[in-house]
Amino acid sequence: MLGEGGQPGAAYWMRAEPAHLLLQGNEVIQHPVAISAAQQAGAFCDSLNLHFAGEGLHFSAPTPQHWYLRLADDPGVIPLPFSQVAGRDIRTSLPQGPAALRWHTLLNEIQMLLASHPLNDAREARGEAALNSLWLWGGGVAPEKLAQPYARVYTDSPLAAAFAQAAGEPHADLPPPAGWPENGGGDTLALCANTQLAWQNGDIAVWHDALLAFERDCAAPALQALRRGAIREIVLDVLQDDARLQCRLTRGQLWRFWRRSGALAWPRQG
Repeated sequence: MLGEGGQPGAAYWMRAEPAHLLLQGNEVIQHPVAISAAQQAGAFCDSLNLHFAGEGLHFSAPTPQHWYLRLADDPGVIPLPFSQVAGRDIRTSLPQGPAALRWHTLLNEIQMLLASHPLNDAREARGEAALNSLWLWGGGVAPEKLAQPYARVYTDSPLAAAFAQAAGEPHADLPPPAGWPENGGGDTLALCANTQLAWQNGDIAVWHDALLAFERDCAAPALQALRRGAIREIVLDVLQDDARLQCRLTRGQLWRFWRRSGALAWPRQG
């Protein structure tokens, strides 16, 4: 929320991820829902706030796609990140903790309210998935102080921008400006997160295009800077839900001319 211009203060906040529940056989699968209009997101949040006015819950949407829930204190549950439950049976991923039963009841109320919302009629008429659920996750309070591991951050992730802002690190949108910072200026982080939604939706073509854009706008300029000695090392981290692949490249390794590189692109069917 801080990364999107909000002021979290001392309240407890959670992400409220717009979702669509779909019955498939014996499973209830949860999918991400794209919300493009701020007016539509605000109308959904207004309905939720009216319904839960007496329970200390307040929903807000600083951007159409990123919604938040403010609570008075820790709700006593441990929900999984949305990336780990999207595309899976929601019944196997429900939050655990001392207040799990109350939380499951809250999720059911939210689903019933959203499923009957008149805005969903208009969405379905346009061929869009109905917004009939929210996934609440990532709860916590804003930290007072963070470490400063990077001299600058470039990212398309509001969460990464929020960490940079809280740590007092300069940050800007991807892609980085032409010409990477010279040696001696501290470490630079370029974090690309816009492939995640496409991957969760199973849209491989969109994911592939986003990956090629990262290669063109970030990886290739960094490689050129390494070749001319402007930077010392490139570290590539590929993150998954429960694993990480890390690759390191120094200027000396560029002389391994006998190692062939593969192409990232593949032929598409017409």
